[in-house]
Amino acid sequence: MTESGCGKNSIMLIMKPTSACNMRCAYCYHSGTGYSGGVLDTALLEKLIRLAETGYDEVRYIWHGGEPLLTGHEYFREIVRLEERYRRPGQRISNGVQTNGTLLDDEYLDFFEKNGFSVSVSFDGPGICNDLRGETDAVDAVLRKIASRPKLGPASISVVHADNAGRQIEMYEYFKGLGIPMKLNPMFPDGSAMEIPDKALTAEEYTAELGRLFDHWLKDSCAVPLEPIEQFLNILFGRRGKDCVYGSCLYRWLGVDSKGDIYPCGRSYTEEYMLGNIAEVVSLQEVFDGPAYGRLARGAILRRENCLAACEYYGMCQGGCNSRSIMAGDIEAPDPFNCYVLKEMINYMSRRIRECETACPRDMNPIVRKLLAEGEMLI
Repeated sequence: MTESGCGKNSIMLIMKPTSACNMRCAYCYHSGTGYSGGVLDTALLEKLIRLAETGYDEVRYIWHGGEPLLTGHEYFREIVRLEERYRRPGQRISNGVQTNGTLLDDEYLDFFEKNGFSVSVSFDGPGICNDLRGETDAVDAVLRKIASRPKLGPASISVVHADNAGRQIEMYEYFKGLGIPMKLNPMFPDGSAMEIPDKALTAEEYTAELGRLFDHWLKDSCAVPLEPIEQFLNILFGRRGKDCVYGSCLYRWLGVDSKGDIYPCGRSYTEEYMLGNIAEVVSLQEVFDGPAYGRLARGAILRRENCLAACEYYGMCQGGCNSRSIMAGDIEAPDPFNCYVLKEMINYMSRRIRECETACPRDMNPIVRKLLAEGEMLI
């Protein structure tokens, strides 16, 4: 789940149709739900799809969790039936699934391929890299299977923590060997992760290891897409990145849980920012117009004003992520972790690219070479 780019009359819906999960990853930020086995009622599901598809020209659904595949094959068939029922001529509808991969059988794979779903698997890589998740061999087998189905747009998300931070090159080479784009996220400080503080990384530790990965990737002539590296590259070259952390999601994203409760996105939010319930609203615009979303928007605007006044990097990050700021304690202040990472990585990458341009231009990653041919770095 990485993209933030939606058109003006577009919405991204992070759907959590169940909080149940058949795994208990040691760092799961979702653990506060208690992994309830409830499933979003199909009447609420239908209402949400109807409101989304009557209100927007483009609707993007990300089926998240919990583990969304626990809802079952028939539930996903109902999702597609409802989307088709309310789809308007010329309307753009897309679906993606974020899954732990353990339930991705051939029936799911055939269905997703037939109906244009993209599939992203949460997996931290080979061996010890994946120790805080488990099911390593089973998920490896599934990844090898989906890698042979390019229509699924296979991708991966890995969590970086103290045990695997120094193995990011190994993780990258594993996914590269499968031909699967990857995204790395630092361990999110919420839920079960709060019980393993020894696995957390400081911003300095995370950035140092990410810099080493960038050095490796910069000279990879057969590179696969890699986030957040490409996010920082896009920012460095004055382009819009795909990731929501350094770009505003205001008025374009919503998250919906298994009870039909609505939140600003799929990340952690305090109850102060619960925006209502699907059963109670008559349009999604009503959600954005409500008092809870107003508090979120005002806090985000004040944070941006504070950043603009104090930081030369504001134009690159737009004040950062609302959820990260809230979880750090103050929506009106940027999350210090992300601030440090952005500034250090932008400067480090700029310096290393210039050095590579001079010393080894032929060895440079073609993704970087293309950006250099099309524009200039901001720093």
